[in-house]
Amino acid sequence: MVEVIEKLKKFFDENDTHYSKGISEEEAAVLSSRCMDELGFEIPIEYVEFLKKMNGFDYDGRRMFGFVTDELKNTNREISDFFKWNNEYGGMDSSREGGWLGQDYIFMGEGSCHTYIAMDMRTRKIVKLGTVCFEEEGEYTSFEEMLDGFFLGVFEER
Repeated sequence: MVEVIEKLKKFFDENDTHYSKGISEEEAAVLSSRCMDELGFEIPIEYVEFLKKMNGFDYDGRRMFGFVTDELKNTNREISDFFKWNNEYGGMDSSREGGWLGQDYIFMGEGSCHTYIAMDMRTRKIVKLGTVCFEEEGEYTSFEEMLDGFFLGVFEER
């Protein structure tokens, strides 16, 4: 995964695009605890490892949600907040008030035309969800494959 992240960083640097530096081990622990407390799920370890190296990004309509840390709040930099999206917008669980889905997902990113990258918490698989009723449009074998295919591959084509 490190190679794909380094390619993303290089691409963003070459295109004058901001990405947030990675979160610390302490912030990762807070993130994991909040995920269990607020969402009732263990956050995917691959996603945490990604956030330790690059805390989210937003480029050309595609974004990976990040963890808004105290340090980040004190800057003028913005990222799409993982908790804001999952708590306010994405009802991962239909039993929670406001839930959209009858299945459990943790949303990690968004593509153009409102496609989403999520982890299906029943199967622990990373999936691409479409805009119509959040139907599954695809599945990735790893977090690295998702980063490479859904983000880096599209960026490099432009």
